[in-house]
Amino acid sequence: MDQSTFSCVDCAVNGCEYRDGKHPAFCPTTDFKLSDDPWLKEQCEDEEGYRIIESAAYSAHVAHRETLSHLEETVIFARKMGAKRIGIAACVSLADEARAAARVFRAQGFEVVGAICKMGSITFGDLGVPPDERGDDAVLCNPIYQAKVLNEAKTDLNVVMGLCAGHDALFLKYAESLCTLLTAKDFKFDHCSIRALRPDDESGDCRRLSQERVEW
Repeated sequence: MDQSTFSCVDCAVNGCEYRDGKHPAFCPTTDFKLSDDPWLKEQCEDEEGYRIIESAAYSAHVAHRETLSHLEETVIFARKMGAKRIGIAACVSLADEARAAARVFRAQGFEVVGAICKMGSITFGDLGVPPDERGDDAVLCNPIYQAKVLNEAKTDLNVVMGLCAGHDALFLKYAESLCTLLTAKDFKFDHCSIRALRPDDESGDCRRLSQERVEW
């Protein structure tokens, strides 16, 4: 492989985790100085940008130190950010989990507004698009409407739960408030997608998909 195409995912050193760490030749940290990048420095020192960076660093530190779940880390982050109203943008297949998350956030002092992906019940026919094999009455996910509903609710922080790949991208594009991911949807691994990337994964997905192109 041409080393000129290498990036962080090709590094096994992770020297950037330490101030005096070692770096491979292609590492963007080697010659990086924040003072040499006025745009990045401005974003990091912007009041909101700094507040998010500081709150995320704090919540991650507490979660790591006390071995907390990502749900607990999200609560800490929301509190540190001063959020009052939390939006939950969830896939309908995780509706039970979304309700459970709402109970947690409410018990922790937050207002909650939910938006499920099928809200609006639009179909291919509504959009004037030729129907696929599921038929003209198949209800589509509606991430743009989810974003609109939560925008109108003036949420301070949106929590994304299991939106489809691509639908999550649209939601993030149109959402006006800060967003964070609580869980990804994964039908094979009970919504724990990282399992497919573990060396002891019994499904062999990572090994198989790394060695051959698969068509579905």
